[in-house]
Amino acid sequence: MQLESSHHTNTRKRKASVAFDDEFDYLYGIVTTASDWYFLMYTPERIYCSKDDYHIALNEKIMKDDAELRRGVKKVMGVIVGLLKDRVEVDDSPDSKRARTKKFIKE
Repeated sequence: MQLESSHHTNTRKRKASVAFDDEFDYLYGIVTTASDWYFLMYTPERIYCSKDDYHIALNEKIMKDDAELRRGVKKVMGVIVGLLKDRVEVDDSPDSKRARTKKFIKE
């Protein structure tokens, strides 16, 4: 609901089709419980969710040997960096953006 509201607010502030063309009419969202991470992409037509499960185990064993914790955090941060890069590189052709985003979402 917040993504939809944000989308409508942004559209009212400035026409997204003028600024980014219709190919870039989407927003990303992140839902987390701190150990489980879900990445969303909102478009006016539908909401997409990340393909993979992103889980960071938080238990006593992890606190003693943090290699698994580091791997989980690195995986989550990799997705976040990819989504940020996607929004920064709005000049890219729609086809390359679509290919990059498809690796994160399931249809």
